[in-house]
Amino acid sequence: GNWIFIVLTPVLAWLTIANYWHDATHFALSSDWKVNAFMPYLLPLLSSPSVWYHQHTIGHHAYTNIGHKDPDLAHAPQLMREHKSIRWRSTHSNQAHFLRILLVWSIASGIGLNILSDMRSVVKLTYNNAVPCM
Repeated sequence: GNWIFIVLTPVLAWLTIANYWHDATHFALSSDWKVNAFMPYLLPLLSSPSVWYHQHTIGHHAYTNIGHKDPDLAHAPQLMREHKSIRWRSTHSNQAHFLRILLVWSIASGIGLNILSDMRSVVKLTYNNAVPCM
């Protein structure tokens, strides 16, 4: 094979997965709502579709960038401060460094969005303390 495909294949796979998943969770992949509701469950690698519908689609889109209401502002407040409504911590002092961003978005966010966010929402009955569970 050609070495370029070592890089190209994962990038194209990611773009395909992220695009269909994102569009389906925003009910924009198909004109049939059943297709949009079912597709994210085929490959729930990015986040739990159930949590995503409530936390992001309902919570974030209704209160985009509004402190203490937009659940997307508090994915990992102990690691990243992405809005002034998040209390500053000493761990935020180096959050602009490339390796810190890489760590948070490649490892910590994946674990947090896929596992911890689901467990926390079941226990607390809210999504990031902003959107009540239904």
